[in-house]
Amino acid sequence: MSLKEIRISRLKQLQAELGASGPVALAKAIGRKTNQTSDLLHGRASFGEKVARSIEEHVGLPPGWLDRQVPPGPRPAPGSAGARTQRARGVVITVAPR
Repeated sequence: MSLKEIRISRLKQLQAELGASGPVALAKAIGRKTNQTSDLLHGRASFGEKVARSIEEHVGLPPGWLDRQVPPGPRPAPGSAGARTQRARGVVITVAPR
């Protein structure tokens, strides 16, 4: 999986965890324009370092969160060993261990 594909996958994960039902809601949550957000989700826009770090910073995620591939299988439940939660703009996001 390429870095761009990982970032797209993680952005979709973030969208689900934030409860953002579509590109408009996600765009507001990550501080981007709707058309750019839609293009990012569908792989039509450049998803470089600056964009990734900007999104992470905007929602309060650690740098590199969008770059880490989530291993297959069940993710740790919030509060379980190996998982930690983080508040991002009032929403709790589970961050799996590296």
